Amino acid sequence: MRRDDLALFCQAISQGLGKVAARFVRDMVTGIHHAHSVRLMDIARILDEDIPLHATHKRLSRNLANAATGRIVADNLLRIACSRVTDDTRLLLQLFDLEKRYAEKMEFLSPLGHDGDGNGKRGYRLCEVIANHTGNPSYDPVALRPWSGRASESADDEVLTLIQQVRRASKGNPLIVERSATPYPGLLSALVRDKSCRFVLDQQENIELIYRRRQYTGSELADRCSTPYATTIYKLWEDVDYAIFCHFGFLPVRLPEFPERPLFLVVVRYDLENSTYPTPRHLLLTSEPMRRNRLVLSRLVEAFLSLRKIETTNLALKTQYRLSAVQVQKFDRLQTLLSLLECACHWATLEEANAIRPSADFAFKPHADTELRPYFFEPPPA
Repeated sequence: MRRDDLALFCQAISQGLGKVAARFVRDMVTGIHHAHSVRLMDIARILDEDIPLHATHKRLSRNLANAATGRIVADNLLRIACSRVTDDTRLLLQLFDLEKRYAEKMEFLSPLGHDGDGNGKRGYRLCEVIANHTGNPSYDPVALRPWSGRASESADDEVLTLIQQVRRASKGNPLIVERSATPYPGLLSALVRDKSCRFVLDQQENIELIYRRRQYTGSELADRCSTPYATTIYKLWEDVDYAIFCHFGFLPVRLPEFPERPLFLVVVRYDLENSTYPTPRHLLLTSEPMRRNRLVLSRLVEAFLSLRKIETTNLALKTQYRLSAVQVQKFDRLQTLLSLLECACHWATLEEANAIRPSADFAFKPHADTELRPYFFEPPPA
């Protein structure tokens, strides 16, 4: 497959489909890519067929109703993306909301909490898996799955099903990374239960862990943990490179529910006088074997922190495609549309079409084209 040929990419993700469905996939991925939109009318305009615009819209809508098309396309993308997954690959789980506040007819709309004004939000939860090779600034969108509290029994089940699909399709045993401030408790239990699974998850301070046969909270262990190893990371903000002194250490721990599996709690702290940003410390629970070696610890810390840029870039790419403007009534059509969007995003990353430069960016080397590098304990300008 030539990287510069979108038609060949569409052919690859259409394997197993008939001629009509394959044409639909090609039109949708091409239209999403060039229109930077998931609205069917915008895609129809980009296709510019020699028929009335509403006829093209109707054809796309009719084909979108075939749920089997979405499943086959998602499986093909999974196979293509996971063919490059090795033991050195990180799989980033990114959980975010698709809010549809004013939609009335979309199927299985469910509550998403409240906004800052106390108003209820409605929509769908999305889980995406992104593959990234350590040391490589690029990434591959692998799979995108929506779910609704009214259509699914458990959010944990949806996330775990997606993880299992990706792991089965992978050639290696990648490191699973989840950076959410509010991780799903069922996710940790499931990953710990699978003894072959490698992971590093950011945890809340109230997590219960066993250390030296006694039970503590994550906050208590973080207070006890010495952090003798250090590195400097750089925060680019308004064209100024701020140096942040980051130090870390670890403790061997176990989960009370699964005491038979050894785990490690890696505590990451920052030396800041103005500690409102970034987070004063991270509590990283990992299955990776840690030892008193700066290189071993720094590799894990960098593997976790360096995914921030990819996470930000990927969300910006989704914003470029106007994901919040999606307009389909049936939940199975939404699933198919999101599978096609993920294909378009995968192609965009291959072509480096998502030339997005996040303004807030962490790095482990000084950023290019910046001269002033004060230490972060000097509060940056407002």
